[in-house]
Amino acid sequence: MSMFDDAKNQAEKAMEEQGDQVEAMSDSGLDRASEAAGSATGGRFDEQIPQGRSMADERIGNNSDSSSEDSAGSENVDTGSQEDRQGYPGSARREG
Repeated sequence: MSMFDDAKNQAEKAMEEQGDQVEAMSDSGLDRASEAAGSATGGRFDEQIPQGRSMADERIGNNSDSSSEDSAGSENVDTGSQEDRQGYPGSARREG
C-alpha cells in the first residue's frame, strides 16, 4: 500500500467517524469566505457569491452521493466582464 493510499484511507475513516464535524467546519469556513468576498467587492457580486459558495460546498462537502443533476448548472457560471476583473491582484497584465 502506497503512502497516498494510506492517507486516503485515513481521510475516509475520519469522514465516516467525524463527518458531521468536518461538514460543520467547512460550512463555517465557506460562510466566512462568502462574507469576506462580499466585503472585499463592496457588494458588487452579492448575486454571484451564494452560487459560488454552493458550488464549493458541493465539491468539498461530505455529500458523496451527489448526482450529475446537482452540478448541472455549474457550466454556465458568470465570471464577470473584463472590466469587473480589473483592479484585482493578478488581473492586470504585467509589461516589462
